[in-house]
Amino acid sequence: SSITSANGNAGGLVGTMEEDTVLNIITPPSSLSPTVTANCSEDTNKGYAGGLVGEMNSSASVKLNSTTNLSTLSVGGKVIGSNGAGGLYGHYTYKKIASVDINDYNISASVYGKYCGGLFGVLETENDLTITNTDSSGKAYKSDTGSDYDYTGYFGGIAGKFKTTALSNTLTLENLSVNPTSNDSFCAF
Repeated sequence: SSITSANGNAGGLVGTMEEDTVLNIITPPSSLSPTVTANCSEDTNKGYAGGLVGEMNSSASVKLNSTTNLSTLSVGGKVIGSNGAGGLYGHYTYKKIASVDINDYNISASVYGKYCGGLFGVLETENDLTITNTDSSGKAYKSDTGSDYDYTGYFGGIAGKFKTTALSNTLTLENLSVNPTSNDSFCAF
């Protein structure tokens, strides 16, 4: 399947989640592998694409409440965002002290954009943040082949861009096994 936003944000499930919204996935699909594209290079508040959600913040939430024997949601496919592309989230802002457990997800998405990462295209924090995987299984993230962002784009196993409001804020990574690969010549990898 194909999901495209010509002037906004796009996600495998939701383009933009506003504050205090909840996406409760009762019976998730066995895998989510669409081609997700968000174009809007002239507006830095748009143009984010994610395997799950294009843009959201920590006051919104995605809950995986499986009523089947499915223990994880596989997120694959191709995620392309002009301003940010992430295997799970194109742009995510954490406004509180938080811990994120990616145990519920098996991510194998190809991500491509100005800022692209295995989990987040652009990750912003206003406080401390811990990203963990209690299952501690290996995660495979990769970028796609293209020419628009060769030598100008930024690619990371966790995030393409990380920004915080204070240098005293900490980002802690626990039990993550990340395997980023790329066929592109990014400005930074």
